[in-house]
Amino acid sequence: MIRVEDAGIKLLGASLGIVPCRARFVGRFVAFSTFVSTTSGLFFGQAGALLGAGPLVPYLVGAWAGYSLAGVIFWRGEVKRALKFVQAYPRLMEHALLSSGDHGESQTFKYATRT
Repeated sequence: MIRVEDAGIKLLGASLGIVPCRARFVGRFVAFSTFVSTTSGLFFGQAGALLGAGPLVPYLVGAWAGYSLAGVIFWRGEVKRALKFVQAYPRLMEHALLSSGDHGESQTFKYATRT
């Protein structure tokens, strides 16, 4: 008999896409910000080495700027994604908002009509 508590089954479940939404969100952000900050850091470091300024400080500045830029870009993309879901599934979003906390039952939601 296979037990659900076995480590192999948990790993198999994670590889099949049964990963919590928050974990996927954090994983996407970490991967995206790491890629952008490393790429921009290497670019700035190489440019600093070629210009005679040394690679260390330009790399650090580039990595910092890349991480900050990645955060802004990722945030904007997630806002667009959330708004797309709100437009596609307004009743589901209403249910999520009302059931996720003490927002009060008297709230009214206006739905956009599709043409």
